[in-house]
Amino acid sequence: MRDLYTPERLLSSTRKLFEGTATRALLTSPVVVDQGKQRLATALDADVKAANGVRVKQAQLGFDALPKIGKKGKIKSAEKIDRFDVEKIILQNGVHVLLFPNTAERSKIMVNVRFGKGYSGLSPNQESLVWTGALALMASGVGDLGQEELDKITTGRRIGLGFDVDNDAFEIKADTRAADLEDQLHLMAAKLKYPRWDAAPVVRARAASLIGYDSFSASPQAVLQRDLEWLVRGKDPRWKTPDKEAFSALTADDFKKFWEPILEDGPIELMIFGDYNRDEAIESVLKTFGALKPREARAIVPGATSPEFPAGKAGPEILVHKGDKDRAAAMVAWPTGGGLDGVRESRKLEVLVSIFNDRMFEILRSKEGASYSPQVVNSWPVEFQTGGYISAGSQLTPDNVDRFFNVADLIANDLRQKPVSEDELKRIVEPLRQLISRASSGNSFWMSQMEGASFNPAKFQVLGTLLSDYTVITPAEVQALAQKYLVDSTKWKLVILPEGDQVAANDNRPLSLADIKSNQQ
Repeated sequence: MRDLYTPERLLSSTRKLFEGTATRALLTSPVVVDQGKQRLATALDADVKAANGVRVKQAQLGFDALPKIGKKGKIKSAEKIDRFDVEKIILQNGVHVLLFPNTAERSKIMVNVRFGKGYSGLSPNQESLVWTGALALMASGVGDLGQEELDKITTGRRIGLGFDVDNDAFEIKADTRAADLEDQLHLMAAKLKYPRWDAAPVVRARAASLIGYDSFSASPQAVLQRDLEWLVRGKDPRWKTPDKEAFSALTADDFKKFWEPILEDGPIELMIFGDYNRDEAIESVLKTFGALKPREARAIVPGATSPEFPAGKAGPEILVHKGDKDRAAAMVAWPTGGGLDGVRESRKLEVLVSIFNDRMFEILRSKEGASYSPQVVNSWPVEFQTGGYISAGSQLTPDNVDRFFNVADLIANDLRQKPVSEDELKRIVEPLRQLISRASSGNSFWMSQMEGASFNPAKFQVLGTLLSDYTVITPAEVQALAQKYLVDSTKWKLVILPEGDQVAANDNRPLSLADIKSNQQ
C-alpha cells in the first residue's frame, strides 16, 4: 500500500476532482417559490455578461481608518500570580488585564474581552434578544466602517471578531499573532467605544433564522439543540430559542436598543494568552484599552437569579421531531449544584460520570449491539449557585426508549448500592489524568479556567487542586457521590419521538442484569 500513496499519484487524483464543469445550485426560501426549479434552471443557463460601471471605486483602507480610542492609559497596579506565571494588571480606568506570555502554541495569541454580566444580567422573567449577538453584533461594524470595510482592512492579517455569551459576561474573542496584536486590540476597543449599528446584518440574521427555522425540528438532535438548554434550566426564557414570530419581529431598532447599553456595561476583563513579548503587549494595551473612559456597571436586573433544574416527575417530558421515523432520543438527568465553593466536588463528579458512561456504553453497545452511542455529562455552573446536573442521553430507535431508561436506572442503582472496584476506578482515573495533562498544555484550557479570575481571586486558588480533584478519589467517595446525587425522586426525563409516534416512554419496569443476559442468549 505504501507504494500507492506517492505525491505524483495524489496530485493526479486531485486534479481529476477539478476536471469538467460542475454546476450546483441551492435555492432556499422561507416561502414556496412559484416554479422555483424551472426559474433556477433558466437563471443557470442564461448567458452571464460583466456589468459595466456598477463597482464603486474605493480608496485603500488601513487601520488608521478606525476611530482613535483616546489618550494612552496608565497602570494602577501589577501583581504576579507566580504559581501560574500569570500577571494581573489593573489600569487607571478600571480595566483588569490577565497576561500569560508563553510559547505553548508558537505564533498564536488568544485574546478575550469580557464585559457586562452575560446571562446573569438578563431578566429570567422575559425573553430577550441575546440570541442575536452571535448572528449580527460583530458584523454591525465599527465607527464608520461596515463589515465590508473591516474585511478590507484585515485582509492578510490574523485579526477577527468573535462573540460569545457566558453565564457571567459577554465576550469578544479572537486569535491573532504578535505582529497584529496592537491592531487587534484597537479593533476590539473601538467596537466597545464606537459600535456601528448597520441594519443589514440584522436583516440577514432575521432572514437566515426564518429560513432555517424548520430545521430545528428536522431530527432528534436538532430538537435537542433548540430546546435542551432551556428545558434543563427550568424553562428559563434566557436560554429559550425564539419562535418564528419572534424571529419575524426582529428590527434593527430593537437590536440597537438591546445591545447598545450592554456594550457600555463595565467593567472589562482583558485576557491575552500566547506567544508575545510582555512589554510590547502592555504598551499596546495602554494605547487601546487603557485609553477607554472608566465604565460603570449597570444596575442589577430585578429577579436575575440562578437557573433552577426542573423538578423530578414520574413521566418524561415528550417532544417531537419531523424527521426519520426510526430515530428518537432519550435523556435522564439528576440535579447537582453550582458555584465556585463546590467546584472541587464537581470535578470528582467527572469520575462518577465517566464510570456511568463506560458502563452504559458497555451494556448498550458491546453487550446489546445497539448502533447508538450514549453520552453521560456533568454540568456544574461555577457562576451560578444552582442549575447543575448529571445527564445520560442517547439517540436511539423509538422502541428502545424504555430500555434506555431501565439501563440508566440499573447503573445508577448499582453505583448507589456498592462501591466500584479499584480496577474500574483506575481505568477511569488514568485517562482523566492524561486528558487533563494534554489539555493543560494549551492556552484555551487555562483561559477557560481563569475567566473572571482578575475580579475573583478564588478562581486562582481552586486551580491549585485541579489535578488532584480529578484523580485522587476512592471507591467509597464515588459511591457517596452517587448516593447524594443519583436520587430517583429527583430525576427528570426527556424523550424526543418522531411526529405521530405513540410510544409512551413511561414504562418504569425495572431491568436487571439477568434480563440483559437473557436477551443476549
